[in-house]
Amino acid sequence: GELLLHEIRTSAVYKALSVANRGRADQFFELMCLKEGTTLRNRNPLHPNPLDSAVIANLLNFPKHIFGFPFACYCTNGNESLSIVLFSYRTEWATKSRRPANEARILYVVSEHEGSPAPEIEACASRLSMPFELVAADDLLRGKAGDLGRAAVVMCDFECPSLEQV
Repeated sequence: GELLLHEIRTSAVYKALSVANRGRADQFFELMCLKEGTTLRNRNPLHPNPLDSAVIANLLNFPKHIFGFPFACYCTNGNESLSIVLFSYRTEWATKSRRPANEARILYVVSEHEGSPAPEIEACASRLSMPFELVAADDLLRGKAGDLGRAAVVMCDFECPSLEQV
C-alpha cells in the first residue's frame, strides 16, 4: 500500500492537481491504500483490489464524457451496455425536449431485405419503458416515419444499405 501511495504522489498527474484536490486525493488514497482492516467492500467482480475499483471507476468517466452521457457504468455484456446507452439517450432527450422520459421512443430502421432485429434490443427497450418501433428505411428517408421529435434513438443494423442516410 505504501509503495503504491508513493507512486501516486510522485506522478505528474497528482502534481498537476490543485492544492484542494490534492488534499482530497490524499484522503481518498490513504483510506484505500493504508487503512488497516478496512471494511470497504469492492463491488467490481473483475478487479478484487479496492484501488483497482477506483481506477476502473475513473476510467468509466472517459467514455461518459466523450459521448456526453449523464451516467457511466461498466458492463458484463452487450445488453447491459445497450441498456446504459439507451437510458442515457432517453435522459438526454427528456432534458433537451423538456418532455417526460416515458414519451421517448426508439426507432429501429429496417431495409427492404433485412430480417427482424435481435430480440434483445426490444427487451432492453421494454425494460426501460421505451416504445420500440420498426420503421422502413424508405419511409424514414421520405419523412413518413411519424413524429421524429419523439425519437430519442434511431438505430439500424451495421449492414443496413441506408446506414449513411439514416
